[in-house]
Amino acid sequence: MLWLDFLNTDYHDWRGTGKDEDRLERADMVNRLLGTWKLSAPVPPSAQELEELRELRSWLRLLTERLIRGEALTPGELDKLNGYMAASPVVFRLQLEAPDGGSGNESRGRYRLEEERPGQGWAEVKGAVAASFARMLARNEPGRIRICDNPDCLWVFYDETRSRTKRFCDDTMCGNLMKVRRFRAKRKPDAP
Repeated sequence: MLWLDFLNTDYHDWRGTGKDEDRLERADMVNRLLGTWKLSAPVPPSAQELEELRELRSWLRLLTERLIRGEALTPGELDKLNGYMAASPVVFRLQLEAPDGGSGNESRGRYRLEEERPGQGWAEVKGAVAASFARMLARNEPGRIRICDNPDCLWVFYDETRSRTKRFCDDTMCGNLMKVRRFRAKRKPDAP
């Protein structure tokens, strides 16, 4: 989900070093984000564009935290989200895939709906991020949004487990780290 990748550009080192990084300031990370989601904008963003991107990210983070608490978005928040999406026009194109997965005009192929953003620039990127968030609200379960239980990480993720009990963004990194911390805390003798 684009909105998750965008939100997580506010990086916190999950190992507890205290290192934080705004990855919107790194050209390589911005290019990776744009490339992954087939978006186009000048890199690096201008100082004003960077500030607007940070504002959107902070606002989406607040909305996400409210959704996690089970609160609904207000009419004003919906209007603001719709405003971001309106600034970025989308063209839909229906494609027919051939039965072998290729593209073609075979009558037994599958149809695929593709989104194209004819504009380029940061307004289109912000609109795409807002649309990704809105799509998640409309098509998925907002109650599955989580913030990693590792207090050093704070990564936002979507819990796709059947049990809906996932606590860490990555069980092999944050999950194992927190298990080790709990184990060491239990073994640590009490200081006199």
